[in-house]
Amino acid sequence: MGNNPVIILGAGITGLATAWYLEKEGYTDIIILEQSARAGGKIETLHEHGFLVENGPDSFIVTKPYALNLARELGLENELIYPKTNRFFILKDNLLASPPKGLKMMVPTDLFAFLGSKFFSWDAKHRILAESVVHPSLLDEDEPFADFITRRFGPEMLDLYAGPLFTGIYATPSSELSLDATFPMLKKMTQQHKSITRAVKKELKAGASSRSTFMGLKNGMQTLPDTIVKQLKHTRIKLNSAVVQLSYNDGVYSIKTGNGDRYTCGNLIITLPAHQTKNLLSSISPKAAEILGSFTSSSSRIVTLAYKTDTLTEPLLATGYVSAETEKNFVSAGTWLSSKWEGRAPEGHILLRCFMGKNADALAYNNDQLIHTAHLEMSKLLHLTQEPEYYWVQRLDSALPQYKVGHLEKIKALNESLSSFRGLQLNGSYLNGVGLPDCISQGIIASKNIL
Repeated sequence: MGNNPVIILGAGITGLATAWYLEKEGYTDIIILEQSARAGGKIETLHEHGFLVENGPDSFIVTKPYALNLARELGLENELIYPKTNRFFILKDNLLASPPKGLKMMVPTDLFAFLGSKFFSWDAKHRILAESVVHPSLLDEDEPFADFITRRFGPEMLDLYAGPLFTGIYATPSSELSLDATFPMLKKMTQQHKSITRAVKKELKAGASSRSTFMGLKNGMQTLPDTIVKQLKHTRIKLNSAVVQLSYNDGVYSIKTGNGDRYTCGNLIITLPAHQTKNLLSSISPKAAEILGSFTSSSSRIVTLAYKTDTLTEPLLATGYVSAETEKNFVSAGTWLSSKWEGRAPEGHILLRCFMGKNADALAYNNDQLIHTAHLEMSKLLHLTQEPEYYWVQRLDSALPQYKVGHLEKIKALNESLSSFRGLQLNGSYLNGVGLPDCISQGIIASKNIL
């Protein structure tokens, strides 16, 4: 559509999805500028020693349809796989405990299993079952996730279940996490049905699916961005092209990269992290840069360990575990990849993934210390008898966006500060969702906004 290209900064899944949907809308001149040597951003799959190792997400949620729809559009139907099991544990008092069977959105749907479980105390069980009589808040303002869950279900539900399970992906303490920006459907349930319990029971009567809400890809998540890159027909992806300067004059954006290339466009979509976007916009909108500087992020370390199967004293029959907020361990969550997905480890081996970052000391560890600590905790939990055969370490610094109370107001102020800049759009995981479906959805919206 014309000789003026649409330029996208960043070749992560948000930028690639934006290009894909722009091409579907008929655009034939699109440029993506990517600072690194590869496309895909945080999505990266390694195939080494017969193992399939995910450096980024290992799946996507299907209750938001955007990632699933895109995979199907790309012809990846035969790549889609469900987890082998939905069972998981909560690390509680240094032991792996099974939550009561039938919990759905914190609501017991199997009363016999719930009452018979020793996971919650009797006081907590009474409190959880009484959620249906807790009045909805009359205030419409944002509040911390912790306050909402504690008010409706009690403190044990927050500490032992909802906190570790729901807030882990946002890398934010539940006492600071914005309910409106992360789980608005919970507030909506109380407003529409008076309680979450009533809302869940209504869903069950309507025949809600009992299948896993997550799906993965047979050959790893990198299959998704790689396939987009292969199928883009009118998009030029410029790797090793970090943008170092941005200016704006009368509807035209001028861009300079570190290798000296220059570009101009009337439509600019920035899908970079908040701190990089802040640096670029500081020259054209100090107010926007100031707001971007208030977005926070956290760091993490991921250690993946490969063992021979005979190091186990009993088989792994779950997807892994998350640690209760009250635990003092270094590994906040563990995914047992070879038990969760088909084809992640060769015959006679298992593959474990350890997430570390809750304890700030771990962030300063070198790779050997991280591997040793992860192995030590896995050995205690799973009674491993041997050292790992292979290991991989990923260091994520300031890479996990945090959605704190007031997040949506901050986005509103950011949009207002940029309202006079024609053709400029900001997208990315720090704005409207950290999951793959959220990022892909932003790409769809960006392509339609340009129209």
